[in-house]
Amino acid sequence: MGGGQQVAVVALTDPHVLALVCDICVHSLPGLTARVDAWPVLWQVAVDRGWVGAATPGGPHRCRGCDAPGTPHPGRVRCRLLADLGATPAATLLRLSGDLDAAVADDLQVVLRYAATHRRHMVVDLGGVHLIDSTVLGLLVRLYQQVRPTGGLVCLAAPSHFVRVVLHTMHLEAVFPLFEDAGAALDRLARHPSGH
Repeated sequence: MGGGQQVAVVALTDPHVLALVCDICVHSLPGLTARVDAWPVLWQVAVDRGWVGAATPGGPHRCRGCDAPGTPHPGRVRCRLLADLGATPAATLLRLSGDLDAAVADDLQVVLRYAATHRRHMVVDLGGVHLIDSTVLGLLVRLYQQVRPTGGLVCLAAPSHFVRVVLHTMHLEAVFPLFEDAGAALDRLARHPSGH
């Protein structure tokens, strides 16, 4: 971009979805986008991954590699977790894609920890998830334990047949309300904010 203008946040195909971009190298925070109103969650995840700068979408923002030259550049690391964070009046919405296994557990734990602090209820959209393992199920159970004292729910939307079988095998259907899609889950929470 001309004129020395900094690139801080770029809108994706949906103008309300943001991806964090380093002002120096223009690499994005791998695998994570957020709705405009969920910016604080996106920034906190970035800080946990070594990014520095202003805690506002306008920047400046620098990735770990550009803040400390000579370190491996995180912008070139293969994306391990695809997550899109958003918020509605009723719940935090987290859309996940890919295989949810031990390889993504650390990144997912960071995302869940911060996402759960913004709304009492969570809707986790699994429409893009084909595989889920016991490590990730453990993270979801911990999320449930975190929101339960305040009457919160963790709803799972659009689980595949494989995910449903795993939940049944682990006796977790009673823990996580299941919905055909995220819209149905958000609609129920909007109509029944207490979760009942």
